[in-house]
Amino acid sequence: MKFTLLAAFFLLAVFVTSTDAASTDGMCIMCSGLIQIPKNWKDAQELLSYGCKSLGEAADACTGMINAADLTASYPRMYIWIIRLRAIGCQKFCQ
Repeated sequence: MKFTLLAAFFLLAVFVTSTDAASTDGMCIMCSGLIQIPKNWKDAQELLSYGCKSLGEAADACTGMINAADLTASYPRMYIWIIRLRAIGCQKFCQ
């Protein structure tokens, strides 16, 4: 459950920080190397919180959810799967 939630947060962060979220080009910024997937929860939390700021009236709820999540212990185990999901997404949508 935590992994699914975190993967959804990363995708959300990609879409809200891209210039054109309606196209897959916005998602492909993750494939370009411009945005690296953080290796620890603290850095991931900061990236996701930054993405939350672009959500208008949902920004506070998004930030609150990110701040309430404590994935410090499980994030290192999830990291390899996040990398694999990124590779699959990049191969499918950005090549």
